[in-house]
Amino acid sequence: MTLRERVADGTAVSLQTLGLQLGDLLAIVVFVAIGEQRHGVSPLSSPLVVAGTFLPFAIGWLFVAGPARLYDTAVSTSTRRVATRTLGAWFVAVVLALALRRTALFRGGETPLSEYAVFGLVSFTVGGLLLVGWRVMLVTLRARRQSTVPA
Repeated sequence: MTLRERVADGTAVSLQTLGLQLGDLLAIVVFVAIGEQRHGVSPLSSPLVVAGTFLPFAIGWLFVAGPARLYDTAVSTSTRRVATRTLGAWFVAVVLALALRRTALFRGGETPLSEYAVFGLVSFTVGGLLLVGWRVMLVTLRARRQSTVPA
């Protein structure tokens, strides 16, 4: 199958989709870096610690974002749709990330369960604000650009 055929049937990843995925992951990195900094970990001097915290959230997000259709063109044209779908997907991604962090594979398993609810709420709120903020900004900028392009 040629690239043109894959693009036509929707199986190829477009540059737009790749850009959205990279932007999403950057928002999650910012969220994790802010959290680590607030807990006394310097993201610049301890990048592996940041990576270890980032990975479960990235896995959760990438697992959920595609099936939630967050990379479909129809979703990325409405600020309301992008905000509600992003928050819903982020909620599920946070739950998955917290579950992954309870395993021996990731740092965070030593956190008492009683603190996990607070961590989950903070993760959902801060990460959600960053993800929704960047995606709504992108939809708004695209709409403005399209409204100024002469027909």
